[in-house]
Amino acid sequence: MNEFIKNLIQIGGLLVVGFIGFKIITSYIEWFRNNRSPQETYIARVTNKRTQIFGGRHASTNYFITFEWQNGQHKEFRMNAQEYELFSQGDKGTLTFQGTRFLGFERL
Repeated sequence: MNEFIKNLIQIGGLLVVGFIGFKIITSYIEWFRNNRSPQETYIARVTNKRTQIFGGRHASTNYFITFEWQNGQHKEFRMNAQEYELFSQGDKGTLTFQGTRFLGFERL
C-alpha cells in the first residue's frame, strides 16, 4: 500500500510538471507568432464585454472585449482589468493589434 501511494504522488508530480511545461510552450508559441504578425489597424466598435472567473478559494478573473470592424469581422482580445474598465459597449474608434495581442484603441 505504501508503494502505491508513493507511485501515485510521483504520477501526480509528473502531471503537474507536464502541465506547467505545456503552458510555457504554448505561451511561447503565441508570443512568437504575435511578434511575427503584422500590426493591423481598423475602424471598429466594441460589441461585447465579458469576464471569465476561474479558480476556487483564490479566484482569478480574465477580461475580454470583442470588437467588430466595418466588414463585419469580429475579434476578441484578452486584456487587463484597467483597460477593460475603459471600454463601453458601442464605443467606436481605431483598433490596433498584432496577432492576438491588443495594442490599443483610440475613440473617434
